[in-house]
Amino acid sequence: TDLLEYIEKGRSSSPAPVASALVPTPAPAKVAPAPAAKAPSRPTDWDGDGVKVVPMDNMRQAIADFAPAGVAIMPLAVDDTADAAGAQRAVDKMLQDAAVRVVIGPYSPALAHGLQPVLAATGLPWLMPLAIDPTQGFVTPDQAGEWSMPLLVAAAEEAQRQGSARLILAGWTPGWPQPSAVQTRSAFVVPVLVSDALSEIQPQDAIVWVGAPATGAAYFSTLRTQFPNVPFFLGPQADGPIFSELAQITGPVYWFFWLDDSYAQWRIQHTTPAPVAYLTYRATQQAIAVSLGQPLSPSHTWRVGIAPLTRDGVQ
Repeated sequence: TDLLEYIEKGRSSSPAPVASALVPTPAPAKVAPAPAAKAPSRPTDWDGDGVKVVPMDNMRQAIADFAPAGVAIMPLAVDDTADAAGAQRAVDKMLQDAAVRVVIGPYSPALAHGLQPVLAATGLPWLMPLAIDPTQGFVTPDQAGEWSMPLLVAAAEEAQRQGSARLILAGWTPGWPQPSAVQTRSAFVVPVLVSDALSEIQPQDAIVWVGAPATGAAYFSTLRTQFPNVPFFLGPQADGPIFSELAQITGPVYWFFWLDDSYAQWRIQHTTPAPVAYLTYRATQQAIAVSLGQPLSPSHTWRVGIAPLTRDGVQ
């Protein structure tokens, strides 16, 4: 299941089923699981589409590193069942609590797009770990052009370096820039075509998949029967095991994502070094500051990282 995490202040009751809590309270600083009415149905950090939602350990680490003395904070994850209706139910339940201060997630651009009108109307700070504006840091998911267009531009530049003459954007879903905006964007160094049709592909093309990992695996498997060496790029929403489990990874496959200057050191020091885990660590840091009215951390230099993807993950 995909997750929405939220920060709430002064909560004394138990959280919703399938949850732990992120609760600032006037108590000695500590991190502890909140009581839950029901244990998670499966102890994994993956949603139904194979998108890796951040391990709770990374949120707990951010809390341990950045929660001020005198405030106890615990992470709370809300089960949205990884579909639009489930996400809406999760948000409705969450917003019944007037103590909610900040929302983090979900990790699917499509789900975030559907929730945007509801969450925007609340006026709550809302952070999506995948949504980075390189000049501002974390932004709201509705600012699709600011956070996702630079990712696509970087993929086009890498495709050109590898000799590709055109970029094909496949698997488009709401939450990514509109196809018309992508195809007319002058920043791309190669022409861009938005299409899922394999018949459109030429040997000198490169593919960017921005849909769900499971459908991307099926698309990729068919692609490789016809074009074994066409570069294939996966967006940050595909940080999960499903793609590599369903598709035999052959030929050039890459994953692109946002990172900052601190990621390299963080990766060395943590057992779950996935970029999305790091982004949630940073988003949790910012959420704590926002919820407690603290100054935000110094700005980081954000850039797009592109790394080869194998069956063992990002190299």
